[in-house]
Amino acid sequence: MISFVNYFGTAIRPARDMTVSQFAEEFVYNPSNTSDAGKFSIDRAPYQREIMDALTPNNGVNKVVFMAGAQIGKTFIANVWQGFIFYNNPQNFICYQPTIALAEQYTQLKVDPIIDSSPVLKEIFSNKKNNGISTKKYKGCTARYLGANSGNSFRMISAPYIFADEIDSFPFDVDQEGDPLSLIDSRMSTFGRKSKLFLSSTPTIHEFSAIEEQFLLGSQEYYHVPCPHCKAKQVLKFINLKFTIQNRGKDNERVDPESIYYECEICNGKITEDKKTWFLINGEWIANNEKAPKEIRSFHINSLYSPLGWYSWEKMANEFLACRDDPFKLKAFKNTKLGETYVEKAEQPSATKIKNMAEDYNLYELDNKAVVLFAGVDTQPNRLAVIVVAVGEDGETWIVNYDEVNGSPEDQTTWDGLENIIRRPYKNKMGAELYIKACAIDSGGLNTSAVYSFVRRNQDKYFAIKGASTDIGTYMREGSKVDKDLGNNKIDNPLNVWLVNTHLLKKYIYINLNNQLANDKTEGARVIHFSRELPDRFFEMLVSEKLIKKQIKGKIVEEFIKPKNSTRNEALDCFVYAYALAHHFQMTRLYGDTYKQLWNLNVGKKLNNQPQQPARPQPQKQGGWINKGKGWSIK
Repeated sequence: MISFVNYFGTAIRPARDMTVSQFAEEFVYNPSNTSDAGKFSIDRAPYQREIMDALTPNNGVNKVVFMAGAQIGKTFIANVWQGFIFYNNPQNFICYQPTIALAEQYTQLKVDPIIDSSPVLKEIFSNKKNNGISTKKYKGCTARYLGANSGNSFRMISAPYIFADEIDSFPFDVDQEGDPLSLIDSRMSTFGRKSKLFLSSTPTIHEFSAIEEQFLLGSQEYYHVPCPHCKAKQVLKFINLKFTIQNRGKDNERVDPESIYYECEICNGKITEDKKTWFLINGEWIANNEKAPKEIRSFHINSLYSPLGWYSWEKMANEFLACRDDPFKLKAFKNTKLGETYVEKAEQPSATKIKNMAEDYNLYELDNKAVVLFAGVDTQPNRLAVIVVAVGEDGETWIVNYDEVNGSPEDQTTWDGLENIIRRPYKNKMGAELYIKACAIDSGGLNTSAVYSFVRRNQDKYFAIKGASTDIGTYMREGSKVDKDLGNNKIDNPLNVWLVNTHLLKKYIYINLNNQLANDKTEGARVIHFSRELPDRFFEMLVSEKLIKKQIKGKIVEEFIKPKNSTRNEALDCFVYAYALAHHFQMTRLYGDTYKQLWNLNVGKKLNNQPQQPARPQPQKQGGWINKGKGWSIK
């Protein structure tokens, strides 16, 4: 235990005149379980110095914004800043993570290891009572680790120093109390120019990204590194990373590791990755926004800058190859590796163009590559609209049938008609029979009681669902339990009502359709197949809604609307419900051996016990990225 004299001496020790990066180089040690274990050196990732020093007190900077890709060390910068506060500049501190659970995880996995491995910090927290998961006590001050998803995290708590991490994952509105970044500002308002706010995140969607919005308000600094040949300084861009591909178009398609280099945009010289340490040390941050307030510095960097031994150009190139044909995987790559927002193409597709993609296959007949079936049902006072979809490898989908069962949902004969569609077998061209795995029925509107009654008796196959009014963070999740009737009497056979993220799923469908139309894609990942036997009105209903953007409380939000005089939207709703089940059962991510195993189980074993494999579609190059001979780059 530290003595009273030592503790008292430490507590009253005046702050040293040093920057955050100087503190890091003198006192910080990397944990033993990291690739850079031991005493910290800024030369490993020299771009961190300027960002750390922007967090130094009394330098005229009140807000530091860091928009970055993965494997760059943005969290480490925040950890070092906290160490500086604990040791050299004791003030109250708050860290906000997207959720309370992530805040606790961050403390245990990121902050505590730095404290334990750095002697000066370990001494400060030698009394374990002061070193909790959600709070840490030091020199009369407190550090709190909170979740931005709870209104309680913003009440009666203030601090001059705040770190908000992964802000693009923060909720839009916290417990109906407002935007979390505005609530954070209110926690710091009384400290004026002495305050310091550090915002950090990988970005998400263009126009909806909080970190991009904050970055654009600041100095917009990019790290420029020199070319070893011509010495011209430039920002590293993925378009200039060149490589050749081995086994092109095959399952084991990979980048040739000997072929990778970065092409200087000035002299076209080849820069190999072994030069990375040299050019990082000789790089500099250059601001692009001369009109930015001096108190806001913003920085952007992508994963091409990741130091040797952290994240290689070869790995980055291979990850790009694996995602280049899939808009959803490409979105993740652009967000987490390029550190850029993604522009979603979710505008209303053309019904005529989708109809023109329709193929010559019979409704009710399955493609040989399909392995599982789902159904979605939309309820109306005088009919049930039903869609049956088949799912194959990597989200490839076939519309098996769209039908309507006429009659009131209050009548058993109507449900009998639905059962005839759902319980029947569906054959593929080889004769194997598949049955629908699950069916989702909309319980909203005027037919709630009738849906509950039917689903309660048939919970082996049916899900009662309703559209979620807020973002539920996933495609479908369990909602409330219905265990009482209209007379508030207890029911022996309760059911769960599942929430469906209809907004997210409509975007998913529209993005896939737009990608398919733009690239003339006819098979493979995420392709949706339509039969020419489907009626014209099906295609009109499928794209009957339009995605609009509007401002609410200063924020841009999206909403799907059905324009006046447009056709009915039952086909779209039914497709959404069926897709929700496909995601819920994780059937949209089947590929490789997992897909083959399920195909053998559901299809192959039914063909006279002789497992077969469907012919795999040949990969196709898609728009948005093109091969220029020397390597892959953005179109």
